[in-house]
Amino acid sequence: MRTGLAAALAVLALAAGAGAATPAWARSANAVCNRVKATLTQVFAGLPAQSAPTYKAKYSQASLKFESALLRDLRAIKAPRNAAGNAALAAVGSYVGEIKAAVAAYKAGDKAKGDRLFAKWTGDKRPQAAFVRAGARLRELTASGCGA
Repeated sequence: MRTGLAAALAVLALAAGAGAATPAWARSANAVCNRVKATLTQVFAGLPAQSAPTYKAKYSQASLKFESALLRDLRAIKAPRNAAGNAALAAVGSYVGEIKAAVAAYKAGDKAKGDRLFAKWTGDKRPQAAFVRAGARLRELTASGCGA
């Protein structure tokens, strides 16, 4: 299940190697993936077993840290961004908001609400689709990083 959850997290993980027709912003976004994939093992190290009652809460907290940093790095790209790139960043911002809501619910002790929000954000494929429309080469996240 951990690999499945990591794949759901991957809506932001961008693979390197974009082609010549790829917009400059998308090529830069692809490069962001290469920088962050090295941190994934550290970010998710030490999570409890998936069967543990605290797994989803801890996974959400780790994901929020990772996804927020990734969004910050994507926003910092200096290359011109087209409308599709703007839409991709908006989708990612919404996605990070969903994770924040899940973390807040878990911290408030509302496990049922946290679990509902967890299911919502781990199943949200809108950012992934938006990045593909923006010209980024997207691959699902594996336990070792971006792309298989």
